[in-house]
Amino acid sequence: MYHWNTGATSVVEGRFKVNLKPNGTTVVVATGSVVSGAFAGATTVQTKILPNVGLLDCLAPRGMTGAGGPVSMTVTG
Repeated sequence: MYHWNTGATSVVEGRFKVNLKPNGTTVVVATGSVVSGAFAGATTVQTKILPNVGLLDCLAPRGMTGAGGPVSMTVTG
């Protein structure tokens, strides 16, 4: 669920694809459809760039507890 600065919300359903780059950067692209709320019926594309994610952290007992980087989102329709 997305919470907009207007107080409105949007529920998006979709899929994501992870692309690992040789320099350790992880790119996550999520595509979906707004199923309810603001922009209902629109399509979305969200791209997250996670530089130098420690992939071995995924194997630790607690797993990866967080990652951060720039995010862009496009809503069309």
